[in-house]
Amino acid sequence: MDLAIIVSVHNRNDLRLKNSLRTFLYQETSHSYGIYIVDYASSDDLRSMLQELGSDKIFYLSVDNDIGKPRANNVAIRATEADIICLTDGYCIVPMQTVESICTETKEDTLLLYAKRPYFVPETIWQDPNLTPVDYEYLRQQATDWLSQEMQIGIGPSKKPLFAVKRQRLLEINGYDETLEIDEDVDIVRRLLQRGCVLSDMSQLIDIAYQPSSNDLVDKATKGLQQHRDNVRSDSSAALWRFDPVRNVGTEWGQI
Repeated sequence: MDLAIIVSVHNRNDLRLKNSLRTFLYQETSHSYGIYIVDYASSDDLRSMLQELGSDKIFYLSVDNDIGKPRANNVAIRATEADIICLTDGYCIVPMQTVESICTETKEDTLLLYAKRPYFVPETIWQDPNLTPVDYEYLRQQATDWLSQEMQIGIGPSKKPLFAVKRQRLLEINGYDETLEIDEDVDIVRRLLQRGCVLSDMSQLIDIAYQPSSNDLVDKATKGLQQHRDNVRSDSSAALWRFDPVRNVGTEWGQI
């Protein structure tokens, strides 16, 4: 397998994730790829939704314990033997050239970090279950007049983090730091750069669209902010400032 796309989720059986996965399955590429869903401590029967998609490219890994996102990512990294790893959050809709671009552009020490984010998909649109990946491709090519003005959502930031790198580079640093509760992506990017990886900007090749929800505003303004404050004050954030790129030393990382 050339590419493994990893999405770690907790109680995320919703239309946003389904939309995202459908666009990842709707790809024009000559490369082989799979989508690894690590579902940890969920109670929302995500398996049934994945079965609806009916694709042999989806690999479902279910974990009963709340192992946290860093370890969930590591479980998938260890489970696959793909040459390249791409990690995403499952909220984004991607164009049909995404897999081809990632596989073509990722070299031995490449760290792909940015894609173009030209727009947000209005909630009134992504909530329509009848829209297909073809419809999203059509909308992507249109002017921005249809964008939602609610929630002060418009064209948005010009770039969105997109994480893709050779699997071997992740093995060399023992994957994600499993002690972290926040900023795990910031930490692993920093460590990969320390290991010699070179940033590559993919924003001219890949443009992705975020699916916002009105619930996001409440969650980020209250729960998310408080969680960040609590964790910043805790020992779990201390790993962000260690300079050794290799983490999880002396532990069986990526194990359930």
